Amino acid sequence: MAMLAMLATVGIRITPARASTTDNMYVTLYGWDDNSPPGCDIAYPQIHSCASGAGTYSDPATFATDQSELPQGTIVYFPPLDRYFIMEDDCTECDEDWTGKGPDGGPSYRHIDLWAGGASGDNANALYSCEDYWTSNGQVPVIVNPPSNEPVANSGKGGPVFVASSSHCWQPSDNGGPSSGGSSSVSALLNAGSGRCLDDTNGSTTPNAVQMQIYTCSGASNQNWTYSSSTTQITNGLAGLCLKVKSNGTSPGTPAVIDTCTSGWGSEEFKFVSTTFTGGSTGYEIVNHNNGMCLDVSGGGTGNGTLVDWNTCDRALAQDWNWSTK
Repeated sequence: MAMLAMLATVGIRITPARASTTDNMYVTLYGWDDNSPPGCDIAYPQIHSCASGAGTYSDPATFATDQSELPQGTIVYFPPLDRYFIMEDDCTECDEDWTGKGPDGGPSYRHIDLWAGGASGDNANALYSCEDYWTSNGQVPVIVNPPSNEPVANSGKGGPVFVASSSHCWQPSDNGGPSSGGSSSVSALLNAGSGRCLDDTNGSTTPNAVQMQIYTCSGASNQNWTYSSSTTQITNGLAGLCLKVKSNGTSPGTPAVIDTCTSGWGSEEFKFVSTTFTGGSTGYEIVNHNNGMCLDVSGGGTGNGTLVDWNTCDRALAQDWNWSTK
């Protein structure tokens, strides 16, 4: 959690536009109650005088880190939260991780602390639970100096991660994505790039045993998937197991597997992001809660048996999925 320096009197400064990069960072969150002192004071005001922001490109929310790691005014985009953030604050734990052997790693261990929200008199325990929920499992991809057209939560309006008035912690289902696997009992996930369906390889019912593949759509139960808007999990109809990122991986190419469903486990939680893909087709990116990567057909393959993994979201047709009754 952030430990802020006293509010500094500095000129507002925005870092000039630079080439976008994707870097792995440890992502934590902080808010009103665990700010130091409690409140919304920030060390390096840029576009806000107090920690805030909707999370849109024009109004990115505050984040904190060591200013030697990311300069004041740097904008980042964190895919699991569908929000942009701007460097406006200091974080003692981030400083320690970057400059020495901190509590999480280091030196040069990348760590950013995102403003979650909160207000005077809010439910502090609910805020802390929300922060813990969205804290990453190790270092995960963060886009630095991102383009302006990344998807933003709540139909592009953004908003705080933690809504103090209702003690609500934002979830991917708030975006209004699909609430079930389609209109039929047979609900396949059809890949636009290959014209084939997400398939539980060989109809496996053994947890964490095989990597998923694409295969000719058959209507069989091993190609039947259901999405729950409450748990944000995707369940296979034959195995009763949940789609998952193998070993909680954060590296591109990590296999997509199915495993025993475990509530609150970030590598089993997903959001569906409505996207326009290369060539103009529309469909969904299936984005993992923890690593921010997209469900992807390996190498853009189109043949039966091509394996499915998790990769950096790039709007390629290999990452274009739609519900189908095939």
